[in-house]
Amino acid sequence: MSKFKQNRMPLVWMRPFDGQGQVALWEITEELEELQRLFRGSPADIATFQEINHPQKQREFLASRILIQTLVESVGETYHGIRKDIYDKPFLHNTNSHFSLSHSLRFAAVIWHPVERVGIDIEPISEKLAVVSHKYLSETEQEHAQKNLRKLGIYWTGKEALYKLYGEKKLSFKGNILIEPFSEESLHITGWIRTETESKSYQLEVIAVEDCILTVVAE
Repeated sequence: MSKFKQNRMPLVWMRPFDGQGQVALWEITEELEELQRLFRGSPADIATFQEINHPQKQREFLASRILIQTLVESVGETYHGIRKDIYDKPFLHNTNSHFSLSHSLRFAAVIWHPVERVGIDIEPISEKLAVVSHKYLSETEQEHAQKNLRKLGIYWTGKEALYKLYGEKKLSFKGNILIEPFSEESLHITGWIRTETESKSYQLEVIAVEDCILTVVAE
């Protein structure tokens, strides 16, 4: 894992994942005006940004877009912007590689892979996870989590990462995306996507980022 600052960007670290992939994390410390100066997005990126009105959401959007552009260029590809498919899943325009991104108030995170579908999610560990746990956990998962906030964060980010990997927005977090029991200290967990036509397991990596949980997965 490499830690560095680059081009005035607070890129906390960039690390390999799944052999050919890369994961990067950026702490969002800049004001909106500085992010706008750093942003070199495509016309589609700029159009999307102009639809966002809230300053904090604008900061998160710009940080995540600058980070994916930096990561793509670090592996020798040219960034041509982000488009969305018929399921509204973002994809990198004019390339066959795959990516997924996530952001919170403090961090932007992105995963890139040249051939495999990927998913990523970062979430602060907070009481909100317990309040809404009935919406994303099966009864078995709720019994296992026992309102443990770290476990709930792993469940949430794991299911979000798998949902983003799948990309077709037809999945129920409670019924179609399942996580096998794990310990609070687990760095790797097993998740499943189960539909009427398939049942497939995935290995996910869990990364602690200060008061957040970051979970990543590749197909």
